[in-house]
Amino acid sequence: MSSDEPSEEQVWSRAMSLWGDEIDQLEQDHWWYAGRRAVILAALRQYLDKGARVLDFGCGAGGLTHALAARYQVLGVDSSKTAIEVAQRRGINAQLIDSNQPLPGGFDAVCALDVLEHLDDDEGMVRRLAACIRPGGRIIVTVPAYAWLWGSMDEVAGHRRRYRLRSLRGLMERAGLRRVHASYFNSLLFPALAAGRLLGLPRPGHEVDTPPRAVNALLATVFSMEAPVASRLSIPFGTSILFIGRR
Repeated sequence: MSSDEPSEEQVWSRAMSLWGDEIDQLEQDHWWYAGRRAVILAALRQYLDKGARVLDFGCGAGGLTHALAARYQVLGVDSSKTAIEVAQRRGINAQLIDSNQPLPGGFDAVCALDVLEHLDDDEGMVRRLAACIRPGGRIIVTVPAYAWLWGSMDEVAGHRRRYRLRSLRGLMERAGLRRVHASYFNSLLFPALAAGRLLGLPRPGHEVDTPPRAVNALLATVFSMEAPVASRLSIPFGTSILFIGRR
């Protein structure tokens, strides 16, 4: 893909220029964020006890961190100063980190949602994240699926790649993690989204716009419906991949 991907800080600065203080509302309400959050919360309930210590790595403006805090002891970290400032203004337990500094440890689980696709050394990052969890702890990763679904949003977001389930599983296993659960997700909307991508829709720059309220609510409901399935069974296709590993 393009070799001129923007940095994480550039991505967040651009997001703030587009949505300003509404960026946290976008993370809360947009159908894609809402659906992904439902899948992750359902998955975590399968494998984590209430009160578990969770690290939300690459937390952005803290949308997931906030949701996790209702059940777990959670710390969000991100290398974007802009994103952390937004999260902290919302009262979220979030810290700015340098991408090269040692990460805190002793967590029962680490979440890294749509993080690895931004990195040149994704395997090295998985090893760093695995070191953050206690023996027997879990790592929860999501990534975008299928290189042929590459679109303008991947460019805007600074993605290096999209994955197949097999390649992600191999990456995690090379980092010393045992598979607990793996599945594609966002499968119910996959046909429509795939067709739109192949037809060049939506227009570049409009992929993260929140649709009209009724449409957004419908999409969020449909996406969220598969949360109980994707968190337990292996779905054979979807626009994203969920992997849960054990140290």
